[in-house]
Amino acid sequence: MRKSMKKMVAIVSALTVMASGINFSAAEAASEKVQWFARDYNLPDTSKGKDIIGYATMHASSETYTGLITYMTDLANRKLTLNCTTHKMSTGPLVYNNVGSMSWTISGAISNVTYRMDAYTSMTANLRVYGIIER
Repeated sequence: MRKSMKKMVAIVSALTVMASGINFSAAEAASEKVQWFARDYNLPDTSKGKDIIGYATMHASSETYTGLITYMTDLANRKLTLNCTTHKMSTGPLVYNNVGSMSWTISGAISNVTYRMDAYTSMTANLRVYGIIER
């Protein structure tokens, strides 16, 4: 009885370790974080060619994403539009007007998800926006 109990505990322990390893690997494969930068020049003496549209591509295996702006130039009339160019976002394009985070899901075959970030300011200024997308 004692011998079979030890054997049973050993089997359960082995299966638990194996299952934990599988779950851990899957979780690790699903998490990813990318940084991006976007900029809008709205200055009379600068060409619009200096605008930077931010892109982020993720090798996705998960549907839920969080976007966070880590820094945005503090202007009264500014915004950033975040849109997925390869998949449909549950929220549609997201518009940020300040620092903060939002979550959304995407639909479709989940692989190589590309996002586009457009910065815009109506003031005569240089708008810079930094952020991350993670899943």
